[in-house]
Amino acid sequence: MKQVAIPRFCTWADVDKVAELSEKVLNGLADAGKSDYFGGVDADEIAAAMMDPSTVIVAEDERKDIIGFLLLQKPSEEEEKIYASNFPTKYRKNEGIIVNGIGVDVNKRKGRVATTMLEFGKDYALAHGFTEYIGTIHPKNGASENALRHISDDVEKAEPFTHRTRDGRDLLRQYFVQELI
Repeated sequence: MKQVAIPRFCTWADVDKVAELSEKVLNGLADAGKSDYFGGVDADEIAAAMMDPSTVIVAEDERKDIIGFLLLQKPSEEEEKIYASNFPTKYRKNEGIIVNGIGVDVNKRKGRVATTMLEFGKDYALAHGFTEYIGTIHPKNGASENALRHISDDVEKAEPFTHRTRDGRDLLRQYFVQELI
């Protein structure tokens, strides 16, 4: 049976479920030896991402269980400067929205769940004046990169760097910028 992923906007009632799914994703990646691919998101970060023009998108399966999440956040002035310096000819100030967390239930991978959420997010981004996805990605995270490339092949990445998470882990990352139009 083909997997179904139905995207929708996250509600306040979903915040704890999304945080629990984030923990499940982290544990699944750790079990697969890829715990450095995802930093995780907690309820506070999810709630902050629900403030317009930022948003949180979830994907549900046919039973209405949340099987994926995507945080899209408007960058701060400091973040705008980072992307402008990393992509001086490509990044346009105030036109990027940060892909600041994407996770899919470990039992629901390979079903286009991430791609479905990114496509839904693209429509949201464009409707709000954002023409680029920006963010960070682990240099070897092929699953996330493939999901992004389903949206547009126009992805440019900067040099890898080490990012310290709020829980004190050091994760290898690369900034990226992707044209949505």
